[in-house]
Amino acid sequence: MAGFCLSYRYLRWTNTLVTDLAPSLPAGFERHMLDTPSGQLELLYAAPAPSTLSNPAPMFFVHGGIGSAYVWLSTCNTSRNAVSHVTPYQCVVTAAAGRRKNADDDANRLPSPPNAPLPGASLDRISATYSNPAYGTLAFKVKGDGIMRATTPTWNGAASVLSLQHFSGNLFNATLPYNIRAIDEPELIYVETMHLQAEFEIVDGVVKGFGLWGGGLWGAGEGVESGKGSTAREKAEVWFDRNEWPWESEASISPQAAFEIAQ
Repeated sequence: MAGFCLSYRYLRWTNTLVTDLAPSLPAGFERHMLDTPSGQLELLYAAPAPSTLSNPAPMFFVHGGIGSAYVWLSTCNTSRNAVSHVTPYQCVVTAAAGRRKNADDDANRLPSPPNAPLPGASLDRISATYSNPAYGTLAFKVKGDGIMRATTPTWNGAASVLSLQHFSGNLFNATLPYNIRAIDEPELIYVETMHLQAEFEIVDGVVKGFGLWGGGLWGAGEGVESGKGSTAREKAEVWFDRNEWPWESEASISPQAAFEIAQ
């Protein structure tokens, strides 16, 4: 008998009754079907031998489809207990690394077209701190893979990672995993991924800010179109202004004065 939970490939979403599709399970495995807004989530649980209260079996919780994420629950000794003990804390702490990888993978699905023009400023310059009065502050960092990432600790009540990858000119592909709390079982959280577009406003090499659109960020619901226009500001559902530090001011000041201001 296996001493660990089944991997994600053995879990699936269905839109029909489990009795219609569920295959038989090996001895020692339990199946639990959870009703969700997206259909039924099949949870498979394997208890190690022996399983005690002091050394319980883990639970592998998976949300299928794009943006799949997983949570290890080491304090539950049955599949039903595991389902009832999924908490926001456990989702945030144990699934953060998985959500970041999913965001990066999704961003890489739409590579830049051949001979795509470069943005109007370097990635080092674009990877800065941006603010929006409602959504807070995003501090982007870029590493050798060329993907800019910013942790969003206040969005949807839990930490996530917004990933941006260059597409063409000042346009970037954006992905944002976020949490949905179940209405009927509020202790359960499901992870979805928004696929967005981000465009930076860059004037003569100076980054002014960026806008996001394409994911219903403003919560207007279906049938309400995003903003239209020719500029990043006009198209944006949410606009972030770049935080300009004193030493970055376009005003003419000496390097020594800029250093003194920074102190």
